[in-house]
Amino acid sequence: MKKIVIFLVALTGCLGVNAQPTAELREHKNPTIEGLVEYAKSMGLNVVTAYANYGHYVKVHRISIQFRSDKPYYQEQTKQESESAQRTALRLDSMYNTQNHHAQLMLDSIRSACKALAKVARESNIWESHEDGNDTISYAILLGHSIMNSTKNTETVTFTYKPSHDTSYNGSRAIIGDAEFAYNYSTNDFKPATAPIDAQSFMTVLKEIFQRKGDCIQPFYIYNDSIHDYRKDVWLGDITNNPQRWKTEQTGLLCITSSMKTANQILDEIVQATWAHLDKHPNIMFHMDENRRFHPRSRVFNKFISFKQGESETFLIELYRVIGKDDYYIMARDIKGSTVWTPKGWSTLRSYKNGKFEYYELPDTIKYVNP
Repeated sequence: MKKIVIFLVALTGCLGVNAQPTAELREHKNPTIEGLVEYAKSMGLNVVTAYANYGHYVKVHRISIQFRSDKPYYQEQTKQESESAQRTALRLDSMYNTQNHHAQLMLDSIRSACKALAKVARESNIWESHEDGNDTISYAILLGHSIMNSTKNTETVTFTYKPSHDTSYNGSRAIIGDAEFAYNYSTNDFKPATAPIDAQSFMTVLKEIFQRKGDCIQPFYIYNDSIHDYRKDVWLGDITNNPQRWKTEQTGLLCITSSMKTANQILDEIVQATWAHLDKHPNIMFHMDENRRFHPRSRVFNKFISFKQGESETFLIELYRVIGKDDYYIMARDIKGSTVWTPKGWSTLRSYKNGKFEYYELPDTIKYVNP
């Protein structure tokens, strides 16, 4: 495959509206972008839709694409093995060939969309480079008003494709290229995002959802002072050498279910509850990967929703898995302190106080691996 690096930027502005900013953010649609997103989803590509408030409201669509070597890697590795192993290798190579085909179709669709945007652009600039045999194409497309006009909402699109520097196989077909498409829509509602979330009432809403849908709910409490060195007890999260940042207090709920379908239904309800809360309190600083869900190849950790409540307070909702177990874990926690971390044995943790663990049952620590 020809190595290409493509950069696309499309900027548009539209009139601001007087609607509730969080509702306006959800309702905004760019038909060209929505078409690309739905097409990417139909081919099983990794698509994340996120919303945030960082002092102004932002909507993001992100499509990630990987190209792998088209050599029959698995078949080459199993030439001397059983027929069953060779059939499995054939299926794996065929799967990656299909993924590469879908990725190429997606690249072609994105480039077609760029051409469509350029035709209606107020301004467009194209720059190319062929350094070291790699093509670099840069599109800068301006639609509507200038991004410098603070009274208008803005849209940006970025797309990059670059060959991978690591072409080693490492036990699988080598990644030879990465591409990422990102669409950003930003409103003109510049307001300080300083309003704190009502952690207690929102946790009550989450608890009701967990009790109605989950198989099990485990409340937990974590406390560490500025004297005890917590670093050896961390499974995942912030590790600092500064004792002044060691102090933390976390109160949370862990929802557990053995059904991926049920877990994703819980996430659906959490999204609805989050929007309802944000519609009432639009000045809360937040980030939400709205379409983040569990799937058969889920990582052992994914951040789902975060609320920032100042320099030293955070409210998080996260997704966890345990290697070797079929359960699905949704963790909600109210954190007071400048470090955010998860203790070892978190799936059965009742409490942690200055290095002393208390569990609902003894965890199988062998199954806990870092993401």
